[in-house]
This record gives sequence, structure tokens and C-alpha cells, in this order.
Amino acid sequence: MYIMKGIKYEKLDLKSINTTLPIELLSCEISLGNNFKLMAVSIYRSPNSSKQNNQSPKYLLEKLKDISSHNKIIYGDFNFPNIDRKTWTG
Repeated sequence: MYIMKGIKYEKLDLKSINTTLPIELLSCEISLGNNFKLMAVSIYRSPNSSKQNNQSPKYLLEKLKDISSHNKIIYGDFNFPNIDRKTWTG
């Protein structure tokens, strides 16, 4: 995650929602002026994750929804190899 010089941000600690999940997180709160804040969350799921771990991103997204009323941008590499890019199904 890169943030342009001069933009105010604060790194967020999301360890409380990601204690046992096989997913890496990096997050921050970006101040964009006029009291507008944006939570940016980068997620990485290893391509070697087991099928049992396929629900981890969904669980994580549910938790992220609940932790802040800020606007959010969530992005990353979820590494789901069986997604059909034509129909967007798994």
C-alpha cells in the first residue's frame, strides 16, 4: 500500500479480527479533508490455502463491515483459482 506524500494517514491494527485467519492484512485510515476519512484495507490470501480456508475472506469482510462507520476500500489478491471470469462464479 502506497500513500502519496502529504496525505495524512494512520495505520490501523486489525489483529483483533484476524487472529487465526490464514490471510494477511494491511490497513490504514486516510484523512482526505472536511472530516472525510477512508479506511483502506489490503488483503492477501495465499494460493496454497486449503479449501477449508475459502470462507476466510467472507468472514473477514463481515468483520470489516462491523468495525467502522467510515467509507472503505477493500482490495487485494484473494487467489481463488477457479473463478470463471466470464460468469464471475466460482
